[in-house]
Amino acid sequence: MKKSDFTKEVLRDSKEVVGIVSDLGKLAKPFHFDQNRAEKDRLLVRLHLVVNRIYIRAFPPLSSGELHGLPEEITEGAWEDRPIAMNPNKPEWEFNSWFREKTSDMRRFTDSAFDHFETNPRKAARWMDNTNRAATERPRLSRVESPEAIVESFLHTDLGMVQATAESIIELIERGELKIAEVRPKNIE
Repeated sequence: MKKSDFTKEVLRDSKEVVGIVSDLGKLAKPFHFDQNRAEKDRLLVRLHLVVNRIYIRAFPPLSSGELHGLPEEITEGAWEDRPIAMNPNKPEWEFNSWFREKTSDMRRFTDSAFDHFETNPRKAARWMDNTNRAATERPRLSRVESPEAIVESFLHTDLGMVQATAESIIELIERGELKIAEVRPKNIE
């Protein structure tokens, strides 16, 4: 069985995610829809690409045969590398599901941040009006000051979750408790 180590690549990408999120956070507070639009878009695209690189490590794309319902064993997917996340000190611990959950969360929150950066606060004002009409039922929402504040709070939450997830991956890798490798099947050398 041949192994390739991708821990350094995931560590580099995770650190890049933290840097991009930091830069986006500076541009998002206070939030102005039209201000620094080109810079926001550039950083969002970079964030999306880097998070997708990490995501593909956890969820390699299916082969064409697998997409059409054929078993993996009889498709080209049987010859492709499969990722494995493990603790080198305790190989009996299985980190695949944890790593997949974290990369999936990063991707989901990145997509959500993308949507919120694209939200025009003037259109969000309609949502705020409906919320304020229902303020008697949900008093905590009546404190929202402006449409920009709504969008800014959503962005802050999304970017914070992306950064926290990337930092947890970085922490485990730097402590030596997480290693990401691709394992090549035995029949292919």
